[in-house]
Amino acid sequence: MSDFSCADGSGFGDAAIERDEGLGEEDARYAAIINTAPDAIIVFAVGEGRIIAWNPAATRMFGYSMQEAIGAPVTLLLPEPCPEGPTGVFDRALSGEEVQIDTVRRHKDGRLVDVAITANRMIAANGRVLGVVAFMRDITDRTAIRAQLQASEAKFQAIVDSIDQMIWSTRPDGHHDYFNQRWYGFTGAPDGATEGEAWNDMFHPDDRDRAWSVWRRSLATGEPYHIEYRLRHRSGRYRWVIGRAQPVRDAAGRIVRWYGTCTDVHDLKVAQEALRASEERFRFALDAAGGIGTWSWDVRTDIVTVDATFATLFGVEPERAADGLPIATYVAAIHPDDRGAVAAEIARAVDGGDDYLAEYRVTGLDGKTRWVLARGRCARNAQGLPARFPGVVIDITDRKSTEEALRIAVERIDLALNSGAIVGTWVWDIPADRFTVDERFARSFALSPQQCQQGLSLGLLMASIHPEDWSHVRQAVASVMETGGPYSAEYRVRQFDGTYRWVEANGHCSLDAAGKPLRFPGVLIDIDRRKQVEEELRRKEAEATEATRILRTVIESVPALIYVKDIDGRMRIANGPVMELIGKPWSEVEGRTDLEFLDDKEQGRRIMETDRRIMESGTTEELEEVVGQDERGPRIWLSHKTAFRDGTGQVVGLVGTSVDLTSRKRAEEDRQLLVRELNHRVKNLFAVAVGMVAMTARTSAGVRDMADALTGRLLALARAHDLIRPAVTGEAAATDGTTLVELMQAVIVPHLAPGTDSLHLEGPQVHAGPTAATSLALTLHELATNAAKYGALSSTQGTLTVSWQTEGDTLILLWRESGGPVVRTPPARRGFGSQLIQMSIGSQLGGRISQEWCQAGLRVTLIIPFGKLSQ
Repeated sequence: MSDFSCADGSGFGDAAIERDEGLGEEDARYAAIINTAPDAIIVFAVGEGRIIAWNPAATRMFGYSMQEAIGAPVTLLLPEPCPEGPTGVFDRALSGEEVQIDTVRRHKDGRLVDVAITANRMIAANGRVLGVVAFMRDITDRTAIRAQLQASEAKFQAIVDSIDQMIWSTRPDGHHDYFNQRWYGFTGAPDGATEGEAWNDMFHPDDRDRAWSVWRRSLATGEPYHIEYRLRHRSGRYRWVIGRAQPVRDAAGRIVRWYGTCTDVHDLKVAQEALRASEERFRFALDAAGGIGTWSWDVRTDIVTVDATFATLFGVEPERAADGLPIATYVAAIHPDDRGAVAAEIARAVDGGDDYLAEYRVTGLDGKTRWVLARGRCARNAQGLPARFPGVVIDITDRKSTEEALRIAVERIDLALNSGAIVGTWVWDIPADRFTVDERFARSFALSPQQCQQGLSLGLLMASIHPEDWSHVRQAVASVMETGGPYSAEYRVRQFDGTYRWVEANGHCSLDAAGKPLRFPGVLIDIDRRKQVEEELRRKEAEATEATRILRTVIESVPALIYVKDIDGRMRIANGPVMELIGKPWSEVEGRTDLEFLDDKEQGRRIMETDRRIMESGTTEELEEVVGQDERGPRIWLSHKTAFRDGTGQVVGLVGTSVDLTSRKRAEEDRQLLVRELNHRVKNLFAVAVGMVAMTARTSAGVRDMADALTGRLLALARAHDLIRPAVTGEAAATDGTTLVELMQAVIVPHLAPGTDSLHLEGPQVHAGPTAATSLALTLHELATNAAKYGALSSTQGTLTVSWQTEGDTLILLWRESGGPVVRTPPARRGFGSQLIQMSIGSQLGGRISQEWCQAGLRVTLIIPFGKLSQ
């Protein structure tokens, strides 16, 4: 019999399968799988539900052998009582329901086994219901774990509900699905009423949007949730709570849950607000008192916590001091002369537990030194060790200044008394208007001692004061009688000889409780000599001011550059011509070097190198410098520079003057050019004259004919020379100009062979101004001279065509030679005449010139702006 047997004794092996319903080999394989399955598989027959199949796993799970189980009723494994009834599972499965249930079944030894049952109806291929097959899995361990888990959850729930904390959790999307009992007890909401998003309705209206916004941000970023807000209490009032939440992530880092808490901090918040209000009142009191700062030093950690006033007094930014700093940070601000004594006083207070009191100087944030008074006491812990050292610091700078002023005043009085500078004392009984004065006072006011012994009135004393001083003396007396306190006035008093002498009256007016003046003592000091010295100083200052004004006027009136620089080359004084040359306002020049304010940085560097050399050597130099530029090029200056010394002979700067040499330099260059031009012109005139004589001799019939022709040509050459003379001599043109035709005929005709028609002029009427006519005459003369010597005009068969036309705002002139000697190659070098042409057309007329050396003859193109042509 096989392991999986039927009720008739046959197994579910191959033979049984073949006999029952004709099942094949595949079903036999299924039977083999069932026999090796780890779960119990039991088949109950239709009818009474007796067991007709039982696999080995069922034997291991329930203790019954196959022989004992086969044929047993359906109740074999049922406990008493059975949770689902005696035949509940069998009947439900037989009706066609797939039954899945966790329940218990009885072992052979009587103990209960936790099982998970899945039961289904068995139907043959022909549709006949065979019975019910039940798959049973032992879940005893899982049930035990579940029981432990339930117990743990119950314990956790009990703990969660017992702690003084509201606890909640949400799904990953933020849906609230759990609140502990503390939450419901705090809010008074029914269980489950705040799940989902309903919890947001419990917030104070002023906090709702803010809390919801923070929660959404945490959900979006995964960052922990933390916020303070007001939550509605069951009493209807709102209480402050701190809300916190942390995400829980799986192994992949995905958020699977949020766990959060709400902590009631209302009482703490109220206490903090009360403390803040108290501190604010304290701070207002300190601010009202002015200049009072507080500190607290944790001696064990060496951290000093201070307020903003203390930090500022000790030169520390309040923001930096906010988190506490070591005491050494503040000790560093104490004046070096006071630091040792302060350190000793702190050590004494820490070691002995005595009160701490010290006055010393500190350097504040503004760099100023102030006097402070520090008071404190070192508190000790239970072991008697120094723990905290709180205290206050008070700005007593004004008090110290007053004390110093009083000390100086007392010292001054002592010196005055000892030196004889005090010339009298007085005491004024104000209610009685009675002055009691000493004998020296009486002499100072030209009064008799007898009068003074009897007492004097204010009016009698005022009579001895110079009339011009009455007003301010009365005003000073009236002011101090109203306010009380110190009094000081300077005025002149009449002497016995009728002259006046300067005195200084110093006193102090005392007031009663009602603010009425009572007593006014004082001293009289002779300051006549001081006044004389002051007057002499004022006179000398006025003279110096006037001398400075005159010197400034002289400097500004001189056309030369005058300037003063400091040792670093920075401009300190500059007259008008200097500023005109620089072309910038004084605000952009003062205190800056030539390299900074000159646009040409190379010029600035050269000037600074020269100035540095002169100051380092301490000498004087005269040299030429290039500074600035005009339309013709750089400007040249003759500079005289010398090292400037202070009273000790130390070089502290440089003084210089510079004269403009530009015009003189350019005049020298022009004279050199004139000499070269004259040399060139004389050579050309001789060459032209020789050519004229030769040509005239070849074509003349006789001596008379030759003389007449030669005379005409020489006169024409002279007329042409008159046109170019201004350019050669540098004189201004004496005419209003001429036309191009007239100019060309005057310049070119003298170079033509007699009786020839070799010149052709083509172009519109164009007027040339005096300057332009001179430059054009010079250019045309050079071209004509070269043509007569080497080109088309040197031959009787040669032809010269000069044409011109206008295009827009320019004149285009074309010079064309033909019929002359064949041009083999361009000239090997550029002669003076070519340079003269380039200067006349390019530099003076702003035009362009191009030359083309063709075999037939020279071609020259001139392009000249009309704006220059009319000049």
